Amino acid sequence: CHLAGGGRLAPRCQVAADLPAQVAPKLVALLRTAPAAGSAPAGAILADGIKLWVKHLGSDRAIVELLEMVLGLVEQLSCRPAGASVKAAPPPTELMLAREAVAAVVYALAMHTPACFLRTLHHRLPHVSPTSPCHLTALMALIHVLQARPAALVPHLSELLEVVMTALDPAHTTLRRTCLQLATALVKELVRRFPTVAFHPTSMRLCMGHRPHRPPAEAQANPCIAAVYDLQSASKIRVLEEMEGGPPAPAADGVVLTAFSPDGNALAAFSATPATATA
Repeated sequence: CHLAGGGRLAPRCQVAADLPAQVAPKLVALLRTAPAAGSAPAGAILADGIKLWVKHLGSDRAIVELLEMVLGLVEQLSCRPAGASVKAAPPPTELMLAREAVAAVVYALAMHTPACFLRTLHHRLPHVSPTSPCHLTALMALIHVLQARPAALVPHLSELLEVVMTALDPAHTTLRRTCLQLATALVKELVRRFPTVAFHPTSMRLCMGHRPHRPPAEAQANPCIAAVYDLQSASKIRVLEEMEGGPPAPAADGVVLTAFSPDGNALAAFSATPATATA
C-alpha cells in the first residue's frame, strides 16, 4: 500500500494483528475515567467487541480486574458523594451515556466470560456494600444471558446457583433484601430455560439435575443425580446419588428433566439415554 508522496502503509494483516493488543488497554483506561467525555464510546466499543478485547488483555487476572472496575463504576455512577456540589456533577446526558456503556460492558462480560463473571460475583457479594447497585446490575446481566444465550451457562449452573445462595443468605439480611426480587427472577428464568431445574414455590425448594461434563468412563462410583436447595435458608439440603444395588442412575446424558410433587416432598428425575426415571 502506498500513500501520495511516496509514503507507505503497513499491510492490512499486520495492522489487524497488532492493533487489538495496543487498543484494548487504552479502551479500559478511557472507560475508567467515566463519566468523563470519551468514556461512553470506549465502553460501547469494549462491549461490542468483548470477545476480541478479552483475548488481548493479557490474562484472566486482567479480565477480573476489568470486571471489578466496571462493577465499581456502576456504584460510582449511581451515587453522588455526600457534599458534592450540583455544579461539580457531570451533565445528565454524559452521566446517562456512561451508565449505559458501563452496564453494557458488565452484560458483555457475563455473556462471554461466564465462569470468570460468576467467580467474581460470588466473591464480591458478601464483601461489597449490601445495598450497592452493582449487585442488581450483575444479577440483571445473568438474567440477560439466560434469555439471550442460555447455552453459555450450561457448564456453570452449579456456580450460578451458588451465586443465588450467596445473594439470599439469611445471615446477610440487607444483602438478601437488596437481591431478593432479582434473585427470584433469576431462579424463575432458570426453571423456564432448563428442564433440569425445578422449583417448588410453596416450600421454596429448588432442584438441579446433574448433567455430567466428563466422559462416562470417568464417572464417579456413585454419581450425583440431582441436588436440592432450600432458598429460605440459602443452602444445599440434599444431594441425590445412585444407591448401590438400587435402580440405575441416569447415564451418559445425565438428568434431562426434574419435577417436584405437588406437595414438594417428592422429586422425580428422568434420563433420556437410556430412558430412566428415578424418584
